[in-house]
Amino acid sequence: MSIERNGARARRSGAILFVAAALLAFAGCFFQPRDPKDPDDNGNPNTEPAKSPEEVVEKLDLSFERFSRTQYEILLAEDFRFAPDRGDSSDLADAGHTPFAEPWGLIKEDEVFGRLVSCFNDNTTRLGGIDLAYNGEQVWTDSSVTGYSTFESGYDLWIKYVRLAPPTQEDSLAFGGSVKLSIRQDDDGAFRIYRWEDFRLGAVKSWGYYKGEVAASLSYCPE
Repeated sequence: MSIERNGARARRSGAILFVAAALLAFAGCFFQPRDPKDPDDNGNPNTEPAKSPEEVVEKLDLSFERFSRTQYEILLAEDFRFAPDRGDSSDLADAGHTPFAEPWGLIKEDEVFGRLVSCFNDNTTRLGGIDLAYNGEQVWTDSSVTGYSTFESGYDLWIKYVRLAPPTQEDSLAFGGSVKLSIRQDDDGAFRIYRWEDFRLGAVKSWGYYKGEVAASLSYCPE
């Protein structure tokens, strides 16, 4: 009997060691070291350039969600132009604000994005993120001749932030309108936005109007 028990214990010990070895080998498949990626200005991994027009739209949403200038810049062409609604331009001028040049290029777009970052990351507010939601009918148009694509859709956009002054509270700015993105494939194979047209709808402020306020250096930060 003792010989049988000793044999059984030996078999159990062998089985346990075999299972343990198998688990370690299995775990090794998931915990292999990965090549580090340079973080962007918000600590998020840099994204690869878009490989299709559809991926441009997806990554645009992601860059707003993370409020990442690095990810945003990847999606814009060197000759990028932002064209606000003419009605928004007129309203800003009628309100006594300095008119802003339209359409503006990549340098101005980056400047506006940077001002928004600083506006919502100071001693009074902290950025919670930007939510971009496409609504209504989404229309894609592709040209086999030019290789250009356009994306048109309505949108709702919210800038979420936290007021730091006691009592601390969450708040947001809401915008709405429609957008037309003109996208092309550049020489390096990446797809980028080369023209962004913004249109207002109804009484809600458009994204273009707000960016016009920022571009004109107005009091665009929440009080």
